[in-house]
Amino acid sequence: MSPVLIAALGLLMVATAFLSGLFGMAGGLILIGVLLAILPLPAAMVLHAITQMASNGWRAVLWRRHIRWRPVAVYLIGCALALGLWALVRYVPDKPVALLLLGVTPFMARLLPAGLRPDPDSVWQGAIYGTICMGLMLMTGVSG
Repeated sequence: MSPVLIAALGLLMVATAFLSGLFGMAGGLILIGVLLAILPLPAAMVLHAITQMASNGWRAVLWRRHIRWRPVAVYLIGCALALGLWALVRYVPDKPVALLLLGVTPFMARLLPAGLRPDPDSVWQGAIYGTICMGLMLMTGVSG
């Protein structure tokens, strides 16, 4: 990778983290889309994961007093279920499938009936959505 590309990616990562911080969405989707366009799938996903962990982790540190830990714990149970299932199957989509899944991801919540919209106080929904989000993250690098 050239120094110019490294600098451009660094600037892109900061810009998309700023976008997510302001609007609470879209930064990760934009970042993974650009990374998938210029890097091989495994490299794009790893770089995206590192960037997202730093960005979201810092926001979690800043807002830690406002975190509701029970929904987080239930969500993490769902994440662990998806990770366990993925460890058995180990499905990694090729780049076109990952890009298609990435394009559909923002609209998935809109397609759900109002009764199935995420409710952070529902234990079952937290576990189910944790499983779905982790599954999407493992396949596309982002869950939206």
